Amino acid sequence: MVRDYSVFLPGGTPARREPTALERLGWGSAFASQIDADALTARPPVRVVAVHRSGLQVAGDGIEECIPPGPEATVGDWLLLDRARPRSSHVLERKSLIKRRAPGTGREVQLIAANIDTVFVVTSCNADFNVARLERYVAHAFEAGIEPVIVLTKADLTEDTAPYVDAAQAVSDRVPVLALDARGAEPAKALADWCKPGRTVAFLGSSGVGKSTLTNALLGTQEIATQGIREDDARGRHTTTRRELHATPVAASSSTRRACANCS
Repeated sequence: MVRDYSVFLPGGTPARREPTALERLGWGSAFASQIDADALTARPPVRVVAVHRSGLQVAGDGIEECIPPGPEATVGDWLLLDRARPRSSHVLERKSLIKRRAPGTGREVQLIAANIDTVFVVTSCNADFNVARLERYVAHAFEAGIEPVIVLTKADLTEDTAPYVDAAQAVSDRVPVLALDARGAEPAKALADWCKPGRTVAFLGSSGVGKSTLTNALLGTQEIATQGIREDDARGRHTTTRRELHATPVAASSSTRRACANCS
């Protein structure tokens, strides 16, 4: 069957309709403006949802597969999938990119996540709280062209969150600060303004601050493993060992989904 991709192009979106499968993955005008209808039909757009040593896991409209290594892509990237030569699949221009220097003594750059709309900079209301670390993460977000939001977890374990909130807010008056319990229903309500359908968010922070717990709260499952922190210094044990894009339900009565990335 030949799919009609015209709806994904600028001007092809009718008013008041259900989001398409691609839009649920984060497709929008920033990507549609880079291609035409003929290109979409010949090379369907897919998004990288996970990176493995064996290749890239991609998802699209009726597509869910793993392609071999080749495209220089990271989690969140959009590709035009070349069925005949998947290694030659074209990476669309990104609207944002989180990167860092690769481990080792060289100058190689490691791509972390692409096309993120909002990054939740996560720290906790305990001995792990560090303003200098928050400043670095916020600076990285601004440099990457991403909207940062500071999220203070473990609010339920302290008698007064005000000192933590005030210190975090002093990092930048352009960055919202929220204090919450990362478990249960609170995160979905507190973060709803940034987690609308089709938007992609990422969690950045040190081990043990609650990134995986927050992601599980948005997913409504316990899909991602979590561990407790060390009692002596409140530091976490590194649990999340890969970067993936997860689709989260907006509401039980809706089939619309939004994307959520957990980036360690």
